[in-house]
Amino acid sequence: MATVRTSPDTPRMLLDSQSSKPMPKWMAVAGIALGIILLYRSGASFYTDGANGRATMNLLLALVCAYGSGISRAIYIADAGVVREMRSWGRVTRRIARWDEVKHISISFRGQHMMAFFEIDVRGWKILFKKNQYDELMDILDELLPGGIDVNLLDKL
Repeated sequence: MATVRTSPDTPRMLLDSQSSKPMPKWMAVAGIALGIILLYRSGASFYTDGANGRATMNLLLALVCAYGSGISRAIYIADAGVVREMRSWGRVTRRIARWDEVKHISISFRGQHMMAFFEIDVRGWKILFKKNQYDELMDILDELLPGGIDVNLLDKL
């Protein structure tokens, strides 16, 4: 699997998954607001009580809240392969499982969802899709998968 950090050549997304929802804006705003409040409390307790455990703990929590509010994750099917992506304040970490690394694919259905398991070496990646994305996924797999890779349907439509 190739890991790319902040690469300008982003793989072209062909099919987005259910799992790749960005952090809601209200959560990001709440995280930043909580971080600012904790930063203020850290400064206030530092100036009144001196450098104690409470000031340090509030400072660390403020930094964690601010950092966590900028994180979003995505997993999708691209022309290069299966892509896992994590964005954090302008930094992008991308792991790509190329199509020639995929050994086997299993697809199962439950309710309105479809789970695709891409077996890569010993481990694999599970990706959640909507059930109505099945035809689009199969078209992409037929076009991009090398020959000899099995696509196993565990449950019928």
